[in-house]
This record gives sequence, structure tokens and C-alpha cells, in this order.
Amino acid sequence: MDTTSFFLRGQHRNLFFVFIGALLLSVVSALLLGRRLVNPIRKLAAGARRMSGGDLSVRITNDRHDELGELIDDTNAMAHNLEKARAAEKQWISDTSHELQTPLAILRAQVEAIQDGIESADARTLALMHDAVMRLSQLVEDIKTLSFAGEGQMLTAGIAAPLDMSEVLHEQVRSAEARLKAAGIQIDLQFENNTFVTGNAKRLTQVIDNIIENSCRYTDAPGRLCIRGWSDQGQVFLQFDDSSPGPATDTIEQIVERFYRAETSRSRAHGGSGLGLAICRAIILAHHGTISAGASPLGGLQVLIGLPAREDKHGRA
Repeated sequence: MDTTSFFLRGQHRNLFFVFIGALLLSVVSALLLGRRLVNPIRKLAAGARRMSGGDLSVRITNDRHDELGELIDDTNAMAHNLEKARAAEKQWISDTSHELQTPLAILRAQVEAIQDGIESADARTLALMHDAVMRLSQLVEDIKTLSFAGEGQMLTAGIAAPLDMSEVLHEQVRSAEARLKAAGIQIDLQFENNTFVTGNAKRLTQVIDNIIENSCRYTDAPGRLCIRGWSDQGQVFLQFDDSSPGPATDTIEQIVERFYRAETSRSRAHGGSGLGLAICRAIILAHHGTISAGASPLGGLQVLIGLPAREDKHGRA
């Protein structure tokens, strides 16, 4: 065998081993890469199956920083939001049932007392029953309003022209003067003129009336309600401050939640459905505004509302 043939054989053998090595390396790399890609996909599929089966507590461990990692983060966020929505729905049903129980219990007790001959259908008994019915009616109406919160057009329908909030506010204050005076509450109104917004007059009137009624119910006499209105940087602001008592500092942010009542003098004993400020929040958010609650410098509750300003018919902002 000459030198050339021997050299070619060696090269062929080397190439064969290189080929085998490259093939094995490719197979191992493919298996490792496939495992890294397939495992998270399998985890995502398993998580999706658990969520579809009702288990919203599932969370997928994520140790990736690529597109699959982003998908896992999005899936975990979706599960978290769905879990929160389910908890909120359960709380909503529980709270609604609890609120309905009280007037229904009053009605049932009065009806059974009349049936058993313990009570007679006199003016006092009928008045108690009428109050319970009216409370049920108001609660049903409030729940209906809140059910539209996710459909902003329901709370803002009827918008046709700029609305002057100073006129709306002055009108509501005039209509509330008698009941505020009867409650021993002095009102102080300071508002700029020509503060226009785009809004549903009926709904925004409802917001102002609910806040005034809240102060009327829960402010001790002699008390004070200070209302300020101004415009700044394309926003119209309404600020309501009442005097003591006020909710506890650690509960103020929950004041605008549905059915929330602080366990202080602002309680169910004063009447109401517990939905007044929550309705205000739903209406203001539907108008693309903001609403927040805080401690008032007068010792009670402060409610601050911001609404997008709009030019009036004369072009003034």
C-alpha cells in the first residue's frame, strides 16, 4: 500500500469519526434544546387545563427570560386576575345577600306578628313595613346602577352638550339646604363659574346628591360641610369636606367600595344601602374622572373628584 492510499484511508476514517461525533452532538443538543422548549410548553398546557377545570390558584414557575418566559408571566397574571375577579364576585353575592336579609327579616317579622295576632295592622306597623319595602327598592336600584359600572355608556348615556358643574352644584345645594339645616349642618360653598365638563347631568347630579346625603347622615350636629370647586390644567375638581366624626384612618380608602361601612359611627344604624359612594365611584370612572376619599381637615371625611374639563359654547375652558 503506497503512502497516498494510506493517507486517504486515514482521512476517511477521521472524517467518519468526526461525522459520528457531530451527529451525536447534534442529537444531544437537539434533545436538550427540545427539552428546554417542550417542558415549559407542557407546564403551560397543564396550567391551562387546571384553570379550565376551575383551579385558578395555579401558578407556573418561570426561570426564563425569553418569549416563553413572557408567555408564562402573562399566564400567571391572567390566573391572578381571574382569581381576584372570582373572589370579588363571591364577595359581591355575599354582601348583596347580607344587605337584602335585614329588610326582608323586618317584613317577615311584621307579617308573622300580624298573622299571629301579636301585632295589628296599625299605622306604626305599616310604616315599619313601608320603610323596609322602600329600603329594598333603593337597594335594588343601587345594585342595578352598579351593574352598569362595567358598561360606561350606560352611566354616561344622554351626553349632548357641555355641562356647567357650578350650576349643577348650586342647584343641588339649594335642594339640600332644608335637610342639611334640619340635621344641624352648616354648608359653605365656594365654586368658580364657567367650569364645564362633558357629562350626563342626571348621573353627576346623583353623585353630588349622594355625597351630600352621606354628610347629612353621618355628620354630628352642629356640623359643617364645605364644598369647593375649581379648574386646573384641564380638570374640574370638586372637593367635599365635612366635620366629625370621620372614619378610621386605616379604612378611608375602602369608603368608596361596594357595601363598605367602617365600624364607627358611620354605620348601618344611620340607614342607606352602603352603595352610595360606590355608585359615585362607578359614575365618575365612567366619565373618565377620578374620585378619592381621605381625612378632612374639618375632622370628618373628604371626597375629591376630578373630571376632564370641556370648553363651553363660547370656547372657554
